[in-house]
Amino acid sequence: MKFCIFISLVFILACLRLEGQVTTEGRDFWVGFMDNLRPATAELYFSSRKATEVKIASPLSDYEVIVQVMPNETSVLRLPDQFIYNEEGISELGIHITSNEDISVFALNKTAQSADAAVILPTKALGNEYIVVSHKESNSEESELLIVATENQTHIEIIPSADTFGGWEAGTPVVVIMNAGQTYQLKSNGDLSGTIVRLPQSSSNECTNFAVFGGSRMTFVGECGFNQDHLFEQMFPTSTWGKEFLYVPFKSRIGGDMLKLVAIENNTRVNISGLPAFSINSGQVIQMGNVLDGVRSISADKPISAVQFARSQDCDGQSGDPFMLVLSPMEQKIKDITFSAFEGFEINQYYLTLITDSGSQTGIILDGQDVSGSFEVFQRKAYATINLSSGNHNLIAPQGVIAYVYGFGNIESYGYSAGVSLDNVNLSVAASDTQTGTIERLSCYGDQITFTAIVETDASSTFEFTNYTWDFGDGNIAEGKIVNHTYQSGGTYDVKLIASDGSGECSSSETAFMTIEIAKPEVIAINGSISVCSEAQNIEYTAQVANAEKYFWSVVGGSIQGDSNQAQISVNWGKGDPDASVSLYVIGPEGCMSEEFNLPVLIDNRLQPAIPQGPNYVCFSEKESVQYGVSSTNGSIYQWFVSNGEIIGADNSNEVLVRWEGGNTGEIWYIERNLAISDCEGQSDKIYVKVGSEISIEEKIQNVRCSGGSDGIIELAVIGGEGPYFYEWNNEIASKENKVDNLSSGVYSVVITDSKGCMHTESFEVTAPEKLEATMDLTHVKCFGGDDGEASVNVTGGTSPYKFFWNGSNTESSSTLSQLSKGTYSVKVVDHNNCDFDLSFQIDEPEILRATTIDSPTCPENDTGSILVNATGGTAPYTYRWNLSPPRDSQLIEELSAGIYSVTVTDANGCSLTLDDRKISEKYPIIRVPNAFSPNNDGFNDHFNLDYECSVQKIEVVIYNRWGQVIYSSNDIEMKWDGTFKGQSVPSGNYPYSIAFTTTFEGELFQNVMRGKVHVVR
Repeated sequence: MKFCIFISLVFILACLRLEGQVTTEGRDFWVGFMDNLRPATAELYFSSRKATEVKIASPLSDYEVIVQVMPNETSVLRLPDQFIYNEEGISELGIHITSNEDISVFALNKTAQSADAAVILPTKALGNEYIVVSHKESNSEESELLIVATENQTHIEIIPSADTFGGWEAGTPVVVIMNAGQTYQLKSNGDLSGTIVRLPQSSSNECTNFAVFGGSRMTFVGECGFNQDHLFEQMFPTSTWGKEFLYVPFKSRIGGDMLKLVAIENNTRVNISGLPAFSINSGQVIQMGNVLDGVRSISADKPISAVQFARSQDCDGQSGDPFMLVLSPMEQKIKDITFSAFEGFEINQYYLTLITDSGSQTGIILDGQDVSGSFEVFQRKAYATINLSSGNHNLIAPQGVIAYVYGFGNIESYGYSAGVSLDNVNLSVAASDTQTGTIERLSCYGDQITFTAIVETDASSTFEFTNYTWDFGDGNIAEGKIVNHTYQSGGTYDVKLIASDGSGECSSSETAFMTIEIAKPEVIAINGSISVCSEAQNIEYTAQVANAEKYFWSVVGGSIQGDSNQAQISVNWGKGDPDASVSLYVIGPEGCMSEEFNLPVLIDNRLQPAIPQGPNYVCFSEKESVQYGVSSTNGSIYQWFVSNGEIIGADNSNEVLVRWEGGNTGEIWYIERNLAISDCEGQSDKIYVKVGSEISIEEKIQNVRCSGGSDGIIELAVIGGEGPYFYEWNNEIASKENKVDNLSSGVYSVVITDSKGCMHTESFEVTAPEKLEATMDLTHVKCFGGDDGEASVNVTGGTSPYKFFWNGSNTESSSTLSQLSKGTYSVKVVDHNNCDFDLSFQIDEPEILRATTIDSPTCPENDTGSILVNATGGTAPYTYRWNLSPPRDSQLIEELSAGIYSVTVTDANGCSLTLDDRKISEKYPIIRVPNAFSPNNDGFNDHFNLDYECSVQKIEVVIYNRWGQVIYSSNDIEMKWDGTFKGQSVPSGNYPYSIAFTTTFEGELFQNVMRGKVHVVR
């Protein structure tokens, strides 16, 4: 169905044509942030045409901050990290933004090499039916959507397109109930594109609107590359979808971008230039492959949504990474916006893409420069992509434009709409006047406006609206298809029309908006003399006005001298006229006329001067110099008088400075005379001036108890001034009370204003102790299996005295714990403020002390034995004591006879081990016989002789030749054969021998014979 809502206005001066347009500018917004790779940063950006104060609050988490925004500049606020919610389900982290002037809001969710941004829709542009677009590729992080409720008890039906983390099945509706400020985050390992989020169709609840965001925690785009990025975009209500788009690939990327389309209605026919036409059904999401190159026009016979995705950097090797951008239909253009090209961690290329109808690019101004020459024409449309610098920019497009801002860097990017129009495409709001043409949203104060809703439906439709409810934005409402309304105050108002069939179901109603500005030029005052002498000349009167362009003065009892269309006139007064007065009305730049302001004037030589202008209450801090005065009258002189004060400087002009005495009430008045007219003078009435007492503060400060804590408190008692008192704290403290708590350490300033507006500023420091920390002095167990370990705690920081609790005990103990065996122990240190520090430690012990010996046996009836001790384990070095008489201290003992010996090994810690059974035995005597010798008289191996390991008592050595003839014999233990027989050298060869010997072994005589051969080498 299609609606045309015409608004006709009856003016005093003219009839105007009004066109309603809902844009991304507004005064009320709701936003939330989806999960991003940690650590992530959430930032809000604000811009406005006028200076304004923006309040950012989280109604359910006690967060509130005020941000000042200057005209055509961008202010930024970094939110606490807690506002990036990382779980699926409900949270209380919705953010409400309000302002007293129209602003644009942008949100940025960024971490290193992962960022995306979104333009935030004002509350009036939200809807109650959305179809989400997100993205998910294989091996990427989860896709996400986030809902932000704007009103309590909002019932929301969610039909996920993929199974969710929380166990919701694809295609199964789930209803959640949310309050204002709550968010609901949905996560899936599938693509949540096509998920429906709406009010339940059978619901009879009020048609509440809410915000929806879609995207991905991190994902690839294009099925290429390895670089993921966060996707974050606000979804547009289905009522704002359009039928015609222009797709312009992102600059600097090669090959184009990815595109997704989704439809509201079945059998939606879609045409993309260069491609065959195709159809989409309701809720169906079509992805146009992994990449779509070239500029393309997109059209459909029913409303659709189009979302453009930048691909991963590795897809084309160009700087950048994924982000998503909801495209604006050609029906939804903006005309004036201030935006910011955000700085990212890696972003170094910034671009602005502009799209409009061919011919409408004329006069488009970017940052004061005409950029209409940058446009190219494509099928009745015009587009341009312009390089930007980071920072603030202003765009003006008299005939409307679509604007996208995006930035690329090394594996990082973001993109968002600079601003869009979000009119309900089924509705139009207009009023016309044949004389003045089209004016977007202006009317005059006091004019009666006739609002008329004209509904047009498709010829085949049987649906009919029966109820029309108007909300004029000033607290007044009306019912009816045609209504009249007159605004009683100037200002900007949002007019809201709800048309329905009376069933109470949201699916059977439509909403239209129009923003109207009521211009009210006003004469605030006429400054000049209200008592003048008869025939006084050249008396000046000055207008104090608001929003005035033309002035219309009139005088009774005198005449205006010179031009009267000025903010100031000069009057020559006549003789006494009881109706004497000065009157003024003005016309503003919009052509609206003010009410007439009249200033009565007394013409009499007995002057009645106006009461002095100036404060009748003076703050103590300002009492030293206070200005009073009256409008200066041509020809008059003045003389001032005060009590309980003194005049500083001259007292004979129309203005004077006074120093008042503190804590008193004074008076001030003056006498006015006209020296040119005899006997023309008069005394003014007195004004009574009270000087306030000095404001001072008595503070109670509770410092932070534990380092890093936030339990500090400042409580103030104000002395002096006049209550009640108002408190304005710095450091982003939202409290307006005299007591603030939950403070971390730092310096806090407060401006105290009393009921008279007197101010006092003072700063207070909240301190915190040094960080409570502890170290251990450990004495480990000396001997294996012992329990002589000890631990002592050394504490720094915190607030003494300290308490110590060992091994989970609730019983306080000293700082030292003894009699410890090997093991793991813990201690909790608690200081005087109950701050605690936990520490665990290990008591070690040495390996078990062990010893081994290597003994060498002794020869019979000799002291040739030895024992060597080797120690392991324990703690080196070791000492050794042999239990002999006298004792010996040595690792090796020698000259031992056969027997049993004992040794005690002691380590460096005094741990000892005794070996009692070290035995030295006798070894059997062994004679070593050479198997060859060379009797060549060369001094080497010239003899055949024997080597005895132990001595023998008797020996007989006999050597034979090969025929068995004895060629040598000897009974000498030290025998040496020189290889001769009967004085002649024996020839080379083998010679048998026989060695018979007698010895003692283990106390008994023992005989043995050894036989073998020795080789003589010649």
